[in-house]
Amino acid sequence: MTGQGFSTNFLKYGWQIVPWPTLRSHPLSSVWYLHIQPPVWNLILGCLGRWSPMPIALTLQLLSVALGAILAGTIAALLTRIDIASRPAIVIALLATINPPVLRLAFDAQYELFVAVLVVVLLWAVAAPPTTTPAHRFMTISAVATTIVMTRSIYQLPWLLLLLVPIANVARKQVSARAIAMIFLVPLVTIGGWTLKNEILFGEATLTTWSGMNQLKSVSPTFTTVELERLANRGNVSEVAVIGPFQPYANYVGAVAPCTPTHDDPAVSAERSSEASIGLDGRDFFNPNFNDECYIPIYNIAGNDAMYLALHYPGRWVQARLWSSRVWFSSGSANERSASVLLRALDDLFGVARVDLPAPAVSTHGWQTDAFLVALGNDDVSWLVVGLTVLLLAAGARHLFRRLRRRGGGRRANVMIVASFILAWTFVIGVAGELGEQARFRTMTDPFVVSLGIVVAWSALQPLRRRVPAWAALRRAEPVHRVGTEELSS
Repeated sequence: MTGQGFSTNFLKYGWQIVPWPTLRSHPLSSVWYLHIQPPVWNLILGCLGRWSPMPIALTLQLLSVALGAILAGTIAALLTRIDIASRPAIVIALLATINPPVLRLAFDAQYELFVAVLVVVLLWAVAAPPTTTPAHRFMTISAVATTIVMTRSIYQLPWLLLLLVPIANVARKQVSARAIAMIFLVPLVTIGGWTLKNEILFGEATLTTWSGMNQLKSVSPTFTTVELERLANRGNVSEVAVIGPFQPYANYVGAVAPCTPTHDDPAVSAERSSEASIGLDGRDFFNPNFNDECYIPIYNIAGNDAMYLALHYPGRWVQARLWSSRVWFSSGSANERSASVLLRALDDLFGVARVDLPAPAVSTHGWQTDAFLVALGNDDVSWLVVGLTVLLLAAGARHLFRRLRRRGGGRRANVMIVASFILAWTFVIGVAGELGEQARFRTMTDPFVVSLGIVVAWSALQPLRRRVPAWAALRRAEPVHRVGTEELSS
C-alpha cells in the first residue's frame, strides 16, 4: 500500500546475527553458540526462517504489522491508564507510531521495533490500575524487562537492577516475600544462565563479547590512520586499532596470535557467510561472521585500545560524544529518504511538525575520512524531539524528587519516572558507547518520548491558559446555555 518494499538486507549483512544461511538452517544450535549479542532476536529470526511456511520477507512483514499494531494499541492503552481520554490517546498513539523514523522500522528486519514494543509494554505494566493483581503486575514488569536485556545489548544487568530494585521495594508492601523473590528469579535464571553458558563455552562471562570493539569504534575514527600508526609503533595501542573496528578476520591476521576454533559449529567456526551480499558498489561480497570465536581475543584487545585512547586523549573522546549527541536528534532525512511517495510525503509533513532545521555541526577536522559519518553529522536536527526529550526528563526528575520527599504521586508519576530513566539510560549509553548508531537507538524511545512528551507539554500549558489574558478573555466570552438550574459551558 505504501510502495515501500520490506527489506531483508539485514539478514545478509547484519553484524548482530549469525550468518543467515547458518541461522536459518540450524537456529537452535546457532543461537546456543551465539556470543556477540543477547539471543532473543537471533532466535526469532532463525526459527521463522527455519519453520515458517511462508517466504521470510512475507513472514517478517506480517510480524512487523503485528508489532506495529501492538505498539500503537499499547501506547493508547498506556495513555488511558494515566487518565488521558480515549480519543486524544488514540490520536497521540497514531502520531507517535507513524512518525517516519519509527514507521521505517516496520520495513526492516532489525530489532528496534521489537524493542520499542517491549519498552512501551513495560511502561503499560508500570501504569497498571489498582484493580490489577499486584503479583501479576510486578511479574510482568520483571519478565518484560528481562526480555529487553536478552534482546538489546545496550540494556545490561545494571539497567535491570536500577529498574527492578526500586520497584521491588514498592512491591514488598503489596506482595509476599515469595513473589518478591520471583521478581528477581526470572532475570537471575535467564540472564545468569546465559552468562554462565558464555563463560563455559568461551571463557567470557558476558551477554555480548564484542563490547570492546564497540568501544574502539566509538573513539578511533577521531584519529587519523597516521596518528594510530604512531601510537602503535610506540606500543601504546595494538595493530587492531590501526586496522580499525569490525573488519574481516583476514585483516587482523598478523596483528593477533593464530587461532583455531575450539568448536566446530559453523556459527562460531566460519570466518564469513556462505552466501554473498551485494555491496554499495554493486559487487558481491561475503559478510564477515563476527560471531566467529577467533574474534573474541580481537574484541578484548580492541577494548584495551579504546580505554587507552579515551583516557589519554579525553578531548577526542568528548568531541566524539558531542558529535554523537547531535546525531541522536538527527531527522534521518538525508540518509534514509524512501522511494515511497507516501513515506516521502509523511517525511516532509513530519519534518515540519518536528521542526527539522539545520543545526551547527560538530567539527570532524582531523578525523578519518568517512562519508557516512560526515553525512550523519550534517543532517537536520528535530527540534521538537529535543524539546519533548527535555520535558520528559524534567518531568521524571520532578516526580522522582517529590517521591523521595514522600509527597506521593500516582500512576502517572510512576510512568514518568520509569520512562525518563529508560530514556536517560538509552541516551547516555548510546552516546557514550557508539559512533553513528544514535538515530537507531532513538527510534526505540521515540514512541514513548513523543506520546508522553505531548502529555507533559499539554499539562504544562494548562496553568498558562488560565494566566494568559487573551486565553482568559476567550474563556469569559464563551456562551453559556442554561438548563434548569445548571450552567453548561458550550
